[in-house]
Amino acid sequence: MFTSNRAILDYYLEAGKPLGGPAPEIADRMRDEADEADTVDLLAGRAMQGDAAARQAFVRASKYICSLLSNIINTYNPSLIILECRWMRVAKPYFSEVVTEVFEKTTLLDRNDMKIILNPVEDIFSLGSSTVVLEHLFSDVDDNKLIG
Repeated sequence: MFTSNRAILDYYLEAGKPLGGPAPEIADRMRDEADEADTVDLLAGRAMQGDAAARQAFVRASKYICSLLSNIINTYNPSLIILECRWMRVAKPYFSEVVTEVFEKTTLLDRNDMKIILNPVEDIFSLGSSTVVLEHLFSDVDDNKLIG
């Protein structure tokens, strides 16, 4: 809810009001109801180029992600966290800032005892869906229509 694509776009609009509103290309995409994920990726690129409102939006979302990760670490003490965040692939410095802040907030944690990584699989949802289909097709060898 606080780090969704919709939330980031709302943060951007809020931050952009005092600066004269959203950039025309972002405003057009939002008006045309373009894919939110693609719009957020475009916005992440603008943040990396110095757009103040975009930077504020991602800083705000990053703070929520830091709080979430800190709570997960303090509650479950995992050895690995794989973060799925498409816009962080476009704006990798935010990922580094999140990891640094999380390790600063979780003082009882030894940085060598756990890792936080950005999911290396770019289209996790398509890959996951196709994996389910393939598992179903190849799981029962005796009754498989593809094998015969």
